[in-house]
Amino acid sequence: MWSSRVVVACSLVMSAVVGAQGPPPPPPLPVPSAPGARAEWLAPAHAVAVSGVVVDAATGAPIADAVVEVSVGGRLIRTDAGRPRTSDARGRFVFEGLPPGDLAVHASATGFLSSGFSPESRASVDRFPARAGEWVSDLRIALVRPAVLAGRVIDERGDPVVGVNVGVLERVRVAGADHYMSGRAAVTDDRGAFRIIDLTPGTYLVLVPGAEAAVPVTPARLPFPGQPPTPPPDMDGLRRTYAPTFHPAARDVPAAQTVTLHAGETREGIDVHLDPVRATRLSGAIEGPTDWIANIAVRLIPTGGTGTSTDVIETRTDGQGRFTFDRIAEGAYTLVATRRWSELTRGARLGEPALRPLVSPGVGNATTDLESGPPGVRLSTSTMAGSHALVATQPLVVSGDAMSGVVVTARPLAALRGHLTREIDARHPTPTLQPAGGLLVDPADGSVQAGMPRSDVKPDDPATTFTIAGISPGPFHLRSSFGWLIKSVMWNGRDYTYRPFDPEGDGDVNDVQVVVTNAVATISGTVRGLDDVAAGATVVLFPTAPARWTHYGLIPVEIRRAQTAAEGRYTFTGLPAGSYALAAVPASSPIELHEDTFRRLQPQAATITIDWGESRPLDLRAIGGQP
Repeated sequence: MWSSRVVVACSLVMSAVVGAQGPPPPPPLPVPSAPGARAEWLAPAHAVAVSGVVVDAATGAPIADAVVEVSVGGRLIRTDAGRPRTSDARGRFVFEGLPPGDLAVHASATGFLSSGFSPESRASVDRFPARAGEWVSDLRIALVRPAVLAGRVIDERGDPVVGVNVGVLERVRVAGADHYMSGRAAVTDDRGAFRIIDLTPGTYLVLVPGAEAAVPVTPARLPFPGQPPTPPPDMDGLRRTYAPTFHPAARDVPAAQTVTLHAGETREGIDVHLDPVRATRLSGAIEGPTDWIANIAVRLIPTGGTGTSTDVIETRTDGQGRFTFDRIAEGAYTLVATRRWSELTRGARLGEPALRPLVSPGVGNATTDLESGPPGVRLSTSTMAGSHALVATQPLVVSGDAMSGVVVTARPLAALRGHLTREIDARHPTPTLQPAGGLLVDPADGSVQAGMPRSDVKPDDPATTFTIAGISPGPFHLRSSFGWLIKSVMWNGRDYTYRPFDPEGDGDVNDVQVVVTNAVATISGTVRGLDDVAAGATVVLFPTAPARWTHYGLIPVEIRRAQTAAEGRYTFTGLPAGSYALAAVPASSPIELHEDTFRRLQPQAATITIDWGESRPLDLRAIGGQP
C-alpha cells in the first residue's frame, strides 16, 4: 500500500567531472596530472580514496552540509574511514583509507530526492570498482528536488471530504509494457485538501480508495493513515457506497487523467470528485483442500483497475473457506483466492526506506530487482503459509442488494519439472549455493501478477532434479540465479534456452533438460565523447538478433543497462555467450529497454561476440558526442 512518510534520505547518480569542471579535492590527496588520471598514494599502501562534489541537479550549484556515505559491496563501512562525511561550503567531500572493491557513494540533503530518479534518464548506477591504491577523484553527485501534487476531494454535493486517503500510482515501463505501482499518500484536511510531497519526476494516477468494507475473520491489511470515505446514506431502500475514484472522477484507468510531474514542480488543482454508486453485499465460499481454503486471502480485482493493492479489495476466509464483502460497488471484478500475489514497488538505496505494500499479519514479503524496468523498481511478492500450487479465480459481475452462495473452486496451477546438469569452468569460481535451488520462472510478457515462482529445492541441496509449481497461464522463460547461468534448455526435442515456454491451458511441462554453468562472460570498457573520457553516459546492451527484443521477461539475461562510473568505465558481467550490440548515449537521454529503443540504437551500436567464460574489452564512442 501507500506510505505517507516524508523521506529526505536520498541516493545519487555518479558521473565523472571532466577536466577543470571538477572542484579541487581537499588535501592531503595529490592532484592528478591529467583529467581522469589515477593518483597513487602510499598511506596505507592498499587503501582507496574517494573525493567529489554534491550539486543541485537543476542548477549545478554546490550543496553544503549534505551527508555523504560510502559502502563496499552494498554494506556500510563501519570504521572511521567510512564514517559519514558532511560536504563543505563548496559541496566537496573526501574519504581516505577505504578498502578496495565495488564502492558506492550516497548523499542525502534536506529538500532533495534521489537523483537516481532524475527527470530525464531516470538512470542510476551506484557502484563502481576501485583498485588498491587508487584515488577516484571526480565523483559528481547530482541531487534532484522533489515534485509536489495537491488538490481537493469533494463529494456529490460539492462538500469537502475530510480525513480520507489520497494516493498516487506511478506509471513505469517494465518488460516493454506500461504498469502502475503504488506510491505515496496523504490525508485530506478539514477543507478536503491534500498535498502529496516527495514525488519523483514521472507520470501518475491520483486515486481515492473506495468505501468498500470487507468483513475479515482476521485483519486483512494494516490501516492507512486516514480512513475510507464514509458511505453515503441509503436512498429509497438502496444501499450506496463510494467506489475507488481516479482524478478527476473516473472509476477505471482508461477514463482517468494522468498527471506528469517534473523535478521540483508543484502541481495544484488535481481534484477528485466522488459520486455514490449502488452497493452490494457479496458472500460465498472457496472450495478446495481443507487446509488450503482456511484463512486464505480473497481478493476482488476491479476490471479496468491497476491490479495493485491500492484498488484491490481484500478479505480472508474463515476455517471453512467462507468469505464476505459487506459493501462493494456494483461492477465487474475478478475474484482471486491465492496464497501468493505480486506487484511492483519502488526499492531503496542505502540509507533510504523502501516503499512497500502494506501486508497483513501472517503474510511474508520479498522483493526482486528487475533488469527490465527503471532503476529502483522491484517486484514485491507477498506469500502466505501453505501451498502456492493452487488458485481459485472467477470473473464476477456484482449487482443488486446482495449476492450470496458464490462458490469458487480451487484448481492446480501448472508445474515445470526437469533434470539439471552442471558444467564447471575451472577458470571461474564455483558459486557457493547449488544451482537447482536457484531456478525460477520469468513471465515472458512481463505479467507482474504472475510473479516468479521458484524451484522447490533448497539452496544448499545438490539435487539434479527439480520442480517449479504454481506457474500462472502464459508464456514464461526458465532463469537461474545464485551466480549460475543457464547454458541450454531442451524440451520435447526443441531448444527453449531463449524461446519462452507456452503450454496450453494449465498443462504441466515435464522432463525438461537444463544445463547450467559458472562460466559467466564479461564485457567492459570505457566510453569516450568527442574530446575525452565521457561522463554520465548510459550504456545499453542488447542481443543483435531482433527476435530477442520482445517477450524477454522481467529479468532478461541478454538485455542490460548501466551508467558509466569514474573515468567513463562500465562493466557488464554475468552474461551468457552470444552476439551483442552496445550503445552509449548521454545520461540526459531517456532510455527504455524496448524494441523501439534497440531498433533506433542498432545502426550506431558497436557489436561483439563473446564465448562462455570470456572477459573482453570494448571501448565505446558516445552517440551524439559528449554526454
